[in-house]
Amino acid sequence: MVEIFEDRIEITNPGVPLIEANRFLGTPPRSRNEALASMMWRLRICEERGSGIAKVVFQTELYQLPAPIFESSETTQGLSSCLPGRFPNSIARVECARATSMPA
Repeated sequence: MVEIFEDRIEITNPGVPLIEANRFLGTPPRSRNEALASMMWRLRICEERGSGIAKVVFQTELYQLPAPIFESSETTQGLSSCLPGRFPNSIARVECARATSMPA
């Protein structure tokens, strides 16, 4: 599900997470239904599996936004990211720490 708020965008995926949130980057992608994912890719309904996180990180760096927040629980996984021009001029200390620790 994609939710767009005034200051951020949140993307969540229902279901038991297949990958821990702190391992989204650098872990090979997995699908709950390989046959369906393969068919949808061949029909050009979706992009290559696992390309979304890299795109979020690239756009975050391009627009010099605070690092996205990756989260997971027992039933969902997702991320929250600031929208360009929609974050405060003074970024909180915890956001600065996340921004400096985001892998390149």
